[in-house]
Amino acid sequence: MKKELLFLISIFTYLILIPSQNISAQSISYPKVGSQTEEDIDIMDIAWMHDATVIHFAYANTKDYEHYIYLSPPGHKEAMFIEAGGIKYKLKKVEGIATKDKVTFAKHRLIIEFYAYFEKVPYKYKNLNLIEGLSGSWNFYNIALPISGKEAYDNNHFQTVQLSKQNDIFFIPCKANGMPLRFIFDTGASDVSISLEAAVFMLKNGNLQESDIGGKVYYQVASGEIKEGTSVNIKELEIGNRMLYNVQASVLHTLNAPLLLGQSALSKLGRFQFDYSNNILKIFGE
Repeated sequence: MKKELLFLISIFTYLILIPSQNISAQSISYPKVGSQTEEDIDIMDIAWMHDATVIHFAYANTKDYEHYIYLSPPGHKEAMFIEAGGIKYKLKKVEGIATKDKVTFAKHRLIIEFYAYFEKVPYKYKNLNLIEGLSGSWNFYNIALPISGKEAYDNNHFQTVQLSKQNDIFFIPCKANGMPLRFIFDTGASDVSISLEAAVFMLKNGNLQESDIGGKVYYQVASGEIKEGTSVNIKELEIGNRMLYNVQASVLHTLNAPLLLGQSALSKLGRFQFDYSNNILKIFGE
C-alpha cells in the first residue's frame, strides 16, 4: 500500500508541484534503488535543472510512534551528497524539511515530501549513490537509472523540421554556407551531394570558395555505373536551428543531378527520428 500511495503522490507532484519548482522536463521518476538503510523514505524523482541535480523524497512514517526528522545543512559533515563515477556532488540546499538546528515532526502515517538540491551531476551517469554524511541513516546505494540524465533531457528537448514529399521522396530544406537548398533526405547515401549547377551558382555567389574544392571522387549510381565527381567542403550546413560544420560533400558532374543529404551530414546531426505520418524530422538535444 505504501508504494502505491507514494506512486500516486509522485504523479500528483510531477503534474502540480514540479512546475512550481521550476524543474525542467529532464527527470526520471521512481528510480530503482539497490539497497537503502531506511525503509520509510523513498526517492520519488531525480531531476536536472540548469545548475543543480534535485532529488524529490517522500517520507512515510510507518513506525508505531511519532518522531522528528531533519537533514543536515550544506557544509555540515553529516550533509547528504551524491556519489557518481567516484566523484562527490555536494548538497546546496533543502526544501520542505528542517535542517539540523530545527526538526520536522513526523506523525504516524503522515507523508512528508521534501527536496534536496545538489551540485549538478553530469548527465552521462546511470548509477548513483546517495549518502547522508559520515554516519547518517538515510543512504541509498546503486540507484539505477533506466536512462541517463542526458537521454532524459534529449527525450524532452527536440526540434522539428518539416519535410515535403513528392512521389514517395522526402525533401528537407537546408542552408549550405548560407544558401537555401532543398535536399533529398537519403539515409542510404554516404555523402552529401550537390549538382554541378548548384555548385557553380554557389561559387559565383560566394557561398563556395576555391579553397573549399578538393580533388576527384568516384561514386556508384543506382544503376551500378561508376561516375566521376569533385569533393567539396561545406563549411556550414544548417538544418533547422542545428549548424553542422565542415561537412564532406561531392559535386556530381551532371547539371540536373539530385541534391542528396547523406551520412556525411546525418552522422554529425546526432540522434534524430523520422515521423513518416507527418513528414517531420525530430532532432534531439540542443
